[in-house]
Amino acid sequence: MTNMSLIRARPGFSALNIWLLCSVVYIGLQVGHLRQEVPSLVDSYLADILCLPLVLGLVLGAQRRWSGDHEGKLPLWHGCATVLIYATYFEWILPNWNAEAVADPLDGLSYLLGWVLFEFLINRNSR
Repeated sequence: MTNMSLIRARPGFSALNIWLLCSVVYIGLQVGHLRQEVPSLVDSYLADILCLPLVLGLVLGAQRRWSGDHEGKLPLWHGCATVLIYATYFEWILPNWNAEAVADPLDGLSYLLGWVLFEFLINRNSR
């Protein structure tokens, strides 16, 4: 399989298309945040939901590129560990060190939801 076959357009939503859509939505969210045009509920949780599909999508792309296995998937424990690391750092450690950081258990659930979306929509064979 050549590299070109990985980026060839296919009908429906490929994992790459979904990852790109998440990227565009995340960038739009950040622009809206800077302009203060995003509702607070969306601003609070959508970035956390999109975070893990974006990060794990980059890891998956790197794994596929460097291993030469263009159909490979990340093991479940990678996503589980990433959720635990993000939730622990951003919701427990950082709020204890930085007065501007706020611990919110719903952020942890947002990371979990993002991981579930990654598993079902992106972390699949590219065929």
